[in-house]
Amino acid sequence: MIRSTVDSRDQHRPCGGFASAKTCVVFDVCNTLYRENTTFEFIRFYNKKRFRWRFVQAAVSRRISPLYWIFAVIFKAVGFDVPRRVVIASLANEKEAALRSSARQYVQRRLPMQTITMVHARFRHHRARGDRIVLISNSMNIVIEAIAETLDVEWRGSTLGFDKGRCSGKLEADLTGRKLQVVQTLLAEYETPPHLIVYTDNLSDRTLVEAADEAIVIIPPNGDHTAWHGIRADFLFDRQ
Repeated sequence: MIRSTVDSRDQHRPCGGFASAKTCVVFDVCNTLYRENTTFEFIRFYNKKRFRWRFVQAAVSRRISPLYWIFAVIFKAVGFDVPRRVVIASLANEKEAALRSSARQYVQRRLPMQTITMVHARFRHHRARGDRIVLISNSMNIVIEAIAETLDVEWRGSTLGFDKGRCSGKLEADLTGRKLQVVQTLLAEYETPPHLIVYTDNLSDRTLVEAADEAIVIIPPNGDHTAWHGIRADFLFDRQ
């Protein structure tokens, strides 16, 4: 299957026969297909022997840390995700080959334990029907690519920067809040618009959910579906 991501080198490739499918199904990844944030958990996996960065990541992302709550206030006020930027910065100067290899190991060794079974059952149902399936995630492309290879589907992800084989520690393109634009590009490949189905847990995907013909919102354990008030969607409650 053809896979692609959003970056300066590889914009959306034509998808050939997939544009003939009458249904296009978009799956978010983090807390939709898998019960974790794959950006944070992959970087924690990669940094397991890099003790300084393990400490930094814990300081900015663990609820027991005062910094976590300070950054949460900043994010709510201005939408600036400090912890995400800090943990991605920890990858600066790391070799691209090592990061991609580690991403595949993370997907093979850890991620299966975090599978949300009921959503994967839906995934298999769409595959059996012959629907076009695309993973679209805010997470880093090197992780989403590895997941997509395992599931054998198309994908789009936020682009981690590299220069001369070394990581910049920054995102070149971030899909947060931009998924509707990505989907509109996908749909432009069709002569007749397909039936669009979206699976996500992200409130930042609200415009995409509103644009879908069918939307399935995954509510995580202890999550509150009232935040989605007024949205036409089916709700799946992840009870673990």
